[in-house]
Amino acid sequence: MRSKTIFMIFAAIITAFSVIVVNSCISEFDARLPADENDVLVVTGDIIGNSEVDIVLSKTFSIGNPAPPPESQNITATVTVVGSDGSTTAPGIQVDKGTYRLSIGELDSDVSYGLRIEYNGNVYISEPARPLHTPDIKELSWEQPEPYGDVYFRVSTGEAPSDEPQYFIWSYREDWKFLAYEYTELYYDYDLKKISMLSETEILEKYICWKSNVKNKLLIGTTQGLIVNSLVNKRILEVQSGSDRFSTDYCLTVSQKSVSKAAYEYYRNKKTENEEMGGIFTPQPSEVLGNITCVTDHAKKTIGFVSVVKNVSVKRLFVSGGELVRINPGCEFFIEPEIFEENRAKQGLEEWEYASRNDLEPVGTEWENGTDPLIPYKLIGWARTICVDCVIAGGTKNKPDFWPEEAD
Repeated sequence: MRSKTIFMIFAAIITAFSVIVVNSCISEFDARLPADENDVLVVTGDIIGNSEVDIVLSKTFSIGNPAPPPESQNITATVTVVGSDGSTTAPGIQVDKGTYRLSIGELDSDVSYGLRIEYNGNVYISEPARPLHTPDIKELSWEQPEPYGDVYFRVSTGEAPSDEPQYFIWSYREDWKFLAYEYTELYYDYDLKKISMLSETEILEKYICWKSNVKNKLLIGTTQGLIVNSLVNKRILEVQSGSDRFSTDYCLTVSQKSVSKAAYEYYRNKKTENEEMGGIFTPQPSEVLGNITCVTDHAKKTIGFVSVVKNVSVKRLFVSGGELVRINPGCEFFIEPEIFEENRAKQGLEEWEYASRNDLEPVGTEWENGTDPLIPYKLIGWARTICVDCVIAGGTKNKPDFWPEEAD
């Protein structure tokens, strides 16, 4: 009798970065298997024409493990793409634990392609399929139905090449210019107990940063059952207007990929199980294994679905925070400025509840009248360092390469 012990997949599907953004994101889900089906190979990734793709290999492990065991990640294999015309790509280059990067050239519409994996003395092959053409993203739009309310992003697909229903998977990447909650031209030296002015370069280093997000939910859709064979204003993302994403300029990059009906059903099953059973770490009683077969040992099971796609459509949308009706959360001031008017320094700071070293910074600007050389600045108050330093608040100084100069 089969054990009722439940097992989970190692590592939800990993974000796959490629040279082009079309392969930028892969959503997460998990799988559960009976005890006698432990140590199952998990395959994540697709075959996409004219791109570099990452194929991620891992193995299932017991839910009783406090952390993924190393052997579930350290998968040594040979990964290639084979065509029905006898073509074979060069083996993938291992770029991380269990991650193999393949260079895919032009895919012939009349040739079927499959992923071939040689691992642990066995050969695994995904079901060969002809590459699907992905129509363009016709429109990417946003709306804020209510002042101060959430912001919704929607996608509309282009014309279908035939009357056959279309099936889609979307992924997205968020990038945004991020400002510190408070602007200041002042700096406090804890060792010298002295406030000084920052240079323009130093001010910008602390005030302007960037953030990004490439982790997102599984997004699928179909035109099946619709009068028109296209999708119009399908909601794919919802963001709170008070998020720091809209502190200044925000960019949403959406990638659209056509998939087969079988692939759509596979991912719909994952999405349904995860949402209805409480999330990706909820025990699940069953699992659809996908389209990958071990041809050398049919008793071995494999989890994953490899689609074959001729192209991926990408569209970007920029939104200015000034276009929204929103509340900037801001940061609380902890110390009133008049306490330090006499010496303009943090004497006695240790007496305050928030007075640990580097916990507070002055908020102020250059003194407007400039008549008193002994008072070169106007001190407004004191705030936590996280409020005046965007790097400490989680930002980075790495500006996206595609960002337009006028948005800087």
